[in-house]
Amino acid sequence: MERMLERFDAVLNGYHKVEGNNPDCPFTLEVALGVRDEGEDPEGDDDRIIVVGLNHTVTLGDPLPLLPSELSMARLDTWDPAVVLLHVACPSLTFSEHGKGRLSMSLEMRAALHAAVEQATKAWTKAKEHADKQGRLRKRELERLRKTIDKKPDMKASCWRHMAEAYAHVSDGGRLPVNARQLMYAIRPHVMRECQQFYSHSATFTQKILPEYLEAHPDETAGWDVVYDDRGQALEPHTGRRVGLGTLAVRGYIERWRDPILNPRVTLNARVSTFGPRGRFAAALFLEKEGFNALLDRAKIAERYDLLILSTKRMSVTACRTLVEALSEQGIPILVARDLDKAGFSIVETLRSDTRRYRYKVAPEVHDLGLRLEDARAMNLESELVTYKQEVNPADRLRECGAAEEEISLLVHKEKISGGFIKGWMGSRIELNAMTSTQFLDWLEAKLHAHGVKKMLPDAKALAEAYGFARRLKEMQKACDSIAAKPMRVRAPKDLAKKVTARLEQKPELSWDQIIAELA
Repeated sequence: MERMLERFDAVLNGYHKVEGNNPDCPFTLEVALGVRDEGEDPEGDDDRIIVVGLNHTVTLGDPLPLLPSELSMARLDTWDPAVVLLHVACPSLTFSEHGKGRLSMSLEMRAALHAAVEQATKAWTKAKEHADKQGRLRKRELERLRKTIDKKPDMKASCWRHMAEAYAHVSDGGRLPVNARQLMYAIRPHVMRECQQFYSHSATFTQKILPEYLEAHPDETAGWDVVYDDRGQALEPHTGRRVGLGTLAVRGYIERWRDPILNPRVTLNARVSTFGPRGRFAAALFLEKEGFNALLDRAKIAERYDLLILSTKRMSVTACRTLVEALSEQGIPILVARDLDKAGFSIVETLRSDTRRYRYKVAPEVHDLGLRLEDARAMNLESELVTYKQEVNPADRLRECGAAEEEISLLVHKEKISGGFIKGWMGSRIELNAMTSTQFLDWLEAKLHAHGVKKMLPDAKALAEAYGFARRLKEMQKACDSIAAKPMRVRAPKDLAKKVTARLEQKPELSWDQIIAELA
């Protein structure tokens, strides 16, 4: 690597090598940092030079979209007079794009990349932090800062370029619905590679970039099924019908407006009326995310497995814990699907444990489905950087919640120090949204099978009673159909509207059809 640095008139400043093992083969990852003379300006807009080699062959492009963000964390900016050399040696390298444009990195290889960059750039990062304390920037750095601001990468354009490809990937060619955050995860690696950054707040993509694209491309996206979480609910008067203010719920509600106001045929429902688990379901699925409800509905997960579906935003609320306890008393297991992050582990632990606000009378039957590290490895899911704004090491809480040491190493990388004091911690996380819709369904159904979830069947007595009830309703239905088939000979009073109006003035809480039923 020193010979390569000499070609750029750079002096070696740091080097680190990591040897590791993917789930299927070993690998070696090396990073070297060289510093050039500031008077030497390479061609192009950036001073920083990045050279990547795979199995002793230099690549034409940048196959590692995570590398720019790692360099930014190490304070190696695009205007710095530095040369970064990275080499990966592995007997089996896989690529996620045609033309070998992007290397598929396992979680082990990503962790090795982070460690190698951090160690190779240690002296450089320390010098940068020292310059921060001095509160000074050199004139040349100021000029580069201005150029960077003037030439800020167009992340929106990058998102738009890859939108159609990402949607086709996540939706399995348009076969399944996609929530907005899934689409964001599919696009982010492309934008990171092209712009070296991504939006710090996910709402910028989900609430602005994506809706603007849908509005600007109505023909292309007419058949797209992009859904959002419910953000509230609408409550109808008299019917008691509650409609979640989410994409699919509102869509279905509006479609029902075309139904006739009066159905002259009386339809008797032979379904057994149940309330709660008895005779209806034998397991419950607790989802950390609400954005997958549309996908679960499309795949009929609740119906096919006789599952009660629960979901909350963030931590479980007291009402949810009350329900968990009641289900456990009935022998109903609660299966938890959550992100691979600190919050996900905490959710499972909170559902299992007593708190000051709520103490369980019976031990809750809560089972953690994951996402676990082995699941993320098997699907090669993308991770994202996360900051913990706390002085206490988050690894301690993760151990309390049952995280394995390998998982802790992924979730917590290092502490953030300022002025000699710990100001927080850095780590990674992997969301359920990092899966495509097909991956999520396959993963979930495999977990349900592993935990023995299957269709529920009541005892022989309940089956016999339901059969007798259904036969009787068949006879009643024939009688109702016979009456409904006869011409209607009842004439409404001429002053019917006047009578209804008078009654509404007396009882404004009633509806017009309730009064009609009274008068009839």
